[in-house]
Amino acid sequence: MRTLGLAFCLISAMSALPGAAVAQSSCARVFTPSSRPQDVAEKLKALEDIYRATKNPDLLTNAQGLLAKEGIETLLDDSREFPGLIILPQGDSRISKIARGLDRRGVELRYSIAALVEKSVHASYSPWHRTITMDAASFGAKGPSPSLLHEIRHAVDADWAVQTENGFERLFQAKITTREMEREATLPGAVSKNSYTTYFSLDEILAHRQSAGIALRRLKREIDAEKHANLLRYLQQHALRFIHFSESWKATSRVFEGELSRRNLAVEPVRHASSKKYFWVSLIVDEPASLNWFQKNILRQTEGNPWQGLRMTLLFNERDTAVLHRGEKDAQKIFLKRLEKIDVLLGALEAPAREFYEATMTFKPGQSTERMENALRDLHRALAEHRRDLDRMG
Repeated sequence: MRTLGLAFCLISAMSALPGAAVAQSSCARVFTPSSRPQDVAEKLKALEDIYRATKNPDLLTNAQGLLAKEGIETLLDDSREFPGLIILPQGDSRISKIARGLDRRGVELRYSIAALVEKSVHASYSPWHRTITMDAASFGAKGPSPSLLHEIRHAVDADWAVQTENGFERLFQAKITTREMEREATLPGAVSKNSYTTYFSLDEILAHRQSAGIALRRLKREIDAEKHANLLRYLQQHALRFIHFSESWKATSRVFEGELSRRNLAVEPVRHASSKKYFWVSLIVDEPASLNWFQKNILRQTEGNPWQGLRMTLLFNERDTAVLHRGEKDAQKIFLKRLEKIDVLLGALEAPAREFYEATMTFKPGQSTERMENALRDLHRALAEHRRDLDRMG
C-alpha cells in the first residue's frame, strides 16, 4: 500500500480519485477556513503589482514579514534564477502543513514574486529542482488554489513514478520540447491556440483531469453568472487541451519513430531521477546521415533536418536503462515499445476526451451537468484501467 502523505491527501480531497472520501475526512483541518479574516493573499498580490512596475527585489523581504505575521515560517533563498521564500515544513498554518507533506516527498514549496511576475504564471513545478513555486492566492482564506493543486499533482506523480509498482505514472513521465532547436518551432501537431506549443509533458493529462474535476464541481454550485461563465470557459479550455495534447504527442511520436528507423537520433547520457533506480533518457533529433548520390542527384534531397534539436525525454527503470546500453538495435526496441504503450493509452482516452469536449462546448447555463460529469468519469475510468494493467506489468 502506498504511503500517500499530505500531498496526495490534498489531491484526493479535491478530486474524484479513489480514496477521496477518506482523504476529505483526514484532511478536514487543512481545508477548514481560518476563523479570523486572512487578507495576506491580497497584500502579496499588491506586492506583485508593485514589482511589475519597479522590479524592486526588496519586496520579497516585505512578503516574508507578511507571512511571518500569519504564522508561516520562511527562508529567503537567492540561489536560483529568481529569489524566493522557501516555505518551511514547520508550524500549524495551513500552508505549512502542505509544505510538510511535500517535504516528506523531497519537494520544496516556495513563493517567488519575481518568478511569478517574470514568467507570467500562477504556479509552476520544476521536476529537475523538485520545487513548486506557489501563487499568492493559496495563502488566503480559501486554501490551496486550483493552480497549486495542479502543481502538487505533478509533484506527486513524479514521486510515484520512481516506485517499483507504479508503471502507470512512469509512462506519463514523458516530455517533448523544441526549445533547443536553432529556429523557432512548435511541436509537431501542436495548435497555436494551445499554450503547450514548444514544451509538453504527458502528465499534463493527469493534472488537467484533476483540474477539470475541481472546476466542474465548482460550476455546479456557482450562482454568480460571471463566475459561472468563467468556470465554463475554463472547462472548455481544458477539454480542448485533452484533444490537443493527444494530437501533438502522436505527431511528435511519429517524427521520432521515423528518425529512429533512419538512425538520426542522438541519445543523451542518462540523468538520474530522484531515485537511483530510475533514469531520465533523452532522444534528440540529430544531423542526418550523409546522403548518397541517388538521394542528392535524383531525389534532389538536401542535407539538414527540419526537426534537428527536437528532444524527447523518457523515464526508464534500471533494467531498461541497462538494455539501452547494449547496442543500437536493443535501444531502438526499448524506445519503440515505450512509444507504442503511450499510443495505446492515448487511443483509449480519445473517445471520452472528445465526448467531454462536446459536452462542455454545447452546455448552456441552467442545463444539467450530467453529460460533462459522465464524460469526465469515463475518462477517469479509462485511466484507471490502464493504471491496473501498467502497475501489474511494472
